[in-house]
Amino acid sequence: QRAGLRWAACARARAARAVAMAHVTFIARAMDGLILVETADTNSRVLPQQKQQAKQLLRKLMNMPPRCTVEGVGEYVFHYELQDGVCYMALFDKTYPKNLAFAFLKDIARLFQEELKREFGTGSVDYRSHIETIEKPYYFIKFDR
Repeated sequence: QRAGLRWAACARARAARAVAMAHVTFIARAMDGLILVETADTNSRVLPQQKQQAKQLLRKLMNMPPRCTVEGVGEYVFHYELQDGVCYMALFDKTYPKNLAFAFLKDIARLFQEELKREFGTGSVDYRSHIETIEKPYYFIKFDR
């Protein structure tokens, strides 16, 4: 049990370090790039070109691998991961460790799954079909906390 507690503490610390380095994070529908959540680090200035590049990437997801790193504008990279019809993508400094960036995205995916359970229930719910019927961008804006 102690090992489990230490692991949980390490995971929280790792996520906290990753949060500090993700300049902007997007959660989007994979089939068309509809942004469901966007959150930016308050200490970071994200350039309009970077947001535009992110939106272009999100629209092209259906033709891309399920997990990838893409060069961004300037000294930045986008890391993303697709899971169950949802894309989790964030902008990081090029020097930020890739393993921590993907660990951050996994944590975001887990938290978003918890949000889906709160929003749509925990029974035999097909979350993907709910997400596919959303028409309004930033539907999960309350997830930005």
